[in-house]
Amino acid sequence: MDEYSMLVTTIPVVLPIVKALGIDLVWFGILITVLVEVALISPPHGLTLFVLQNVRTQSVGKGQRVGTVMDLYIGVMPFMVVMLVLVALLVAFPAIATWLPATMRG
Repeated sequence: MDEYSMLVTTIPVVLPIVKALGIDLVWFGILITVLVEVALISPPHGLTLFVLQNVRTQSVGKGQRVGTVMDLYIGVMPFMVVMLVLVALLVAFPAIATWLPATMRG
């Protein structure tokens, strides 16, 4: 699913639960945004990976070797690790996500 479809199908179900639990909605929005980005690059069904493979296939000349989708899976793993660490930090320390908006409010 693309980003919009993921958000449209999950937010109406989850948001009332989040409000009832008293969770900060700014933090929740940032967390959901990061999780959607993780979903878009996660193998084997990350939509961004298929787009990248198609761009790679279209941009090479005749006779040149195009890498496989597995090359993309291997290449995206460091980014997946970093994003999962970010999710863990956001869950462990919610103030990371809300510091800048709180500072801007004054």
